[in-house]
Amino acid sequence: MPKVMIIGLDGADLDIILKAKNELTNLYNLIKRSSYGYLRSTVPPITVPAWISMFTGKNPTKIGTLSFRKIVKTENGYTSIVARPTWRGEMIWDYLSLHGYRVAVINVPGTYPAWKVNGIMISGFPSPKISTYPPDLANKLPSDYVDTDVANVSKKLELIKQQTDKLVDLILLLAEKKFDLIVCVFRIVDVFLHHVSNLEDLIEAYKCIDKNIDNIINLIESYYDYLFIVSDHGSQEVRLKFYPNVWLNKEGYLHFKRKISKKEKIMYRIAEFLASKGLKSVVWSIFYYLQKCGSKSVRTSIAAKDILDNIDWSKTSAFAFGLSGVDSFELWIVDKNKKNEILKKIEAVKDNDGKKIVKNVFRIDELYDNCPKDFPDYIVQLNEGCLCVLGQGSNYISPATGFIHRRDGIFLAYGADIKENNHIGYTNITDLAPTILHLFDIPVPRDMDGKVIMEIFKNDSEIVKRKVKYESEKDKIKRSIYKIKNIKQKPD
Repeated sequence: MPKVMIIGLDGADLDIILKAKNELTNLYNLIKRSSYGYLRSTVPPITVPAWISMFTGKNPTKIGTLSFRKIVKTENGYTSIVARPTWRGEMIWDYLSLHGYRVAVINVPGTYPAWKVNGIMISGFPSPKISTYPPDLANKLPSDYVDTDVANVSKKLELIKQQTDKLVDLILLLAEKKFDLIVCVFRIVDVFLHHVSNLEDLIEAYKCIDKNIDNIINLIESYYDYLFIVSDHGSQEVRLKFYPNVWLNKEGYLHFKRKISKKEKIMYRIAEFLASKGLKSVVWSIFYYLQKCGSKSVRTSIAAKDILDNIDWSKTSAFAFGLSGVDSFELWIVDKNKKNEILKKIEAVKDNDGKKIVKNVFRIDELYDNCPKDFPDYIVQLNEGCLCVLGQGSNYISPATGFIHRRDGIFLAYGADIKENNHIGYTNITDLAPTILHLFDIPVPRDMDGKVIMEIFKNDSEIVKRKVKYESEKDKIKRSIYKIKNIKQKPD
C-alpha cells in the first residue's frame, strides 16, 4: 500500500510561485516534475471551512459553517459563537485510522482540540494551547509551538519563520517512523499575506518553504510514494477596502448603538494613510498593541464578532458578517420586505473612480445544496483587488495595500505514477479527500462532494485501472460505530 505525504501551504498561490520562479527554484522545479493546477476553494475562501472541506471532501453546508464563527439568533437580535467541530471523525485520517493505517496529523486548522487517531495529532490554528493525541505528546513539543500573538509584527513574522523550520524538522523525524499518511499545514504564507504590503516581502514567506523542499523531496524518494502540496486559498493584491456594515449604516439599513468617535476617525485615517504608503506592518502593530492594552473601542470597531454587540437590532434591516481581510462576506437580511432594494443597491456600489465594488451576489442555495437554516441569505463577492472589513470605519471605502484571499489556491501531485509537467487546470477543494482514499483503496463515502482526480495519474497506472470503490451501507455503519466509540465530540 502507498505512503503519502500532504503538505498544506495556507494561502499559497500558484501564480505567485510561477511569477517568482527565479527566486523559488526548488518549488518551480518541483512543479515541472508534477501534475499541478489551481485548487478552487470554498465561498467565502476562508481557512475554516476551506481546510475542513479539503480533508472531509464535503462542502460547507455539510460541515455546518462558512467561517470560524457562526451566527446565532437570540431574543434581542443576533450574536456569534465558535463553529462547533462536527467534522471530528470525518477526515481522511479518520478513514485511514479505521482501516488500520498509521497517520500523523500536524497543525491542520480546525482540529482543536485534537482527537483520537491511529497515530498522532497535533492540533492547528486557532489553538489557545497545545492539544495533542496522545495527550502526553504535548509535553514533548516546544513551548512556543502554538502561534504567538505579539504586538510587534516584525517579531511575529520572524517567529512564524522559526516555527516553519521546526515543523520541517518534525516532518523529517516522523517520516523515519514510516507513517502511512503524514499531513502538515504551514501557515507562514497566510500570516505574511495579512501583514505585508508588497510582493517582495510576501515572497520571503515562500522562500522559507522553498529552502526546505529538497529535504521533503528526499523523504518522498526514500520513504514515501506520493507528495501532495495544496493550499486552502490563493492570494491577490488589494487596492481598496469596503466596509459593508458602514455602507448599510449609511443607507439606513443598519444602526449602531455607539458611533465611532472623532478620535477613532482620526486613528482610522492615520492607519489608512500609513497602509497606503506600504506601512501595513506598522498599522498592525498599533492595533495589536491597543487590543492587548484592553482597548474595547478598538475591538468593537474592527472585530466582526464584537461589532454585533454594537448593533441596534430594533432598527436594523440587514448586516454583514464573516471574516475581515477576504474578498467575500455573508449578507443577512433581517427585514425580508427590504431584500430587493438592499440587493439592488449593494450590487450598484462604486468606488471613487466609478468602478463597481461588487462582483457577484450569490443566493446561498445557488452555491450549496441543502443549506442549514442558520446559514446567511446571501454571499457577496467583491471585485478583484477589493477586500471587506466587517467592523466600523471612517468611511465605507478606503484605499488599501497588501494582499487578501482569493478563491484559487494551488494543487500539486508528485511521485510514483504521477504525470510530469502536467497542467490539469482547475480542480475542486473537495476532490483531494476522495483521491487520497482511492490511493489507499478505501471506499469513498457517498456524501463526499469531490471526485477522484484521475487526470494526475499515468494512463497505464494501477490507480487508473482500478475502479473507485464507494461505501456500502455496511461500510457506513462500520464507520459510524468507529466514530461513536473513538471520537469524543467537543461539548456544546
